[in-house]
Amino acid sequence: MDFSILLDPFQGTLIPVGDWAQTFIDWLVANFRYIFQFLKEPVDLVLSLLEVGLRSIPPMVTIVLVGLLGWQVAGARIGALVAVCLF
Repeated sequence: MDFSILLDPFQGTLIPVGDWAQTFIDWLVANFRYIFQFLKEPVDLVLSLLEVGLRSIPPMVTIVLVGLLGWQVAGARIGALVAVCLF
């Protein structure tokens, strides 16, 4: 009796799900690349604008605003904790 399967139960695969997923993703990219490129542009624009907006705010202002948000949502102690942790 071969006990190596008991020592390493993941050495072999019974159902090649990883191979199936990779084949499906390759097919999806090959056939629908133009759709993904079309969807990528607005998402990239929104993320870029969000990044510029967040980078333009001074760090201390961000800490104070997030601390105040934590205070309103969960109370003064949590707001102070959030501000201290961010600082």
